[in-house]
Amino acid sequence: MENFVNISLWTGYILVAACTVLAIVLPLINAIDNPKVLVKGAIGTAGLALVFLIGWAIADGTAIGNVSGGVAKFVSGSLITMYVLTIGALAGIVYTEIVKVIK
Repeated sequence: MENFVNISLWTGYILVAACTVLAIVLPLINAIDNPKVLVKGAIGTAGLALVFLIGWAIADGTAIGNVSGGVAKFVSGSLITMYVLTIGALAGIVYTEIVKVIK
């Protein structure tokens, strides 16, 4: 039974690795045919990076316990980014539902 579990785990690892590679490579192959898709993706990535940088800039870098100030600032910035994106998503959902009701 232990051998079956071991084989199953390795098969799962290989499949996850293959899917990860394909999820990265196939969109890039498609983007060669339509380069405008790359621009839209770059704008989205830049927007996320900007939100993170703003969150990181206003984050508190106070060291707590064994955590250094840099790590604390990174984690705090990541949490602020998550809060901003969550609030933005919820606001978008509420806006969409209100527009649907009005129409």
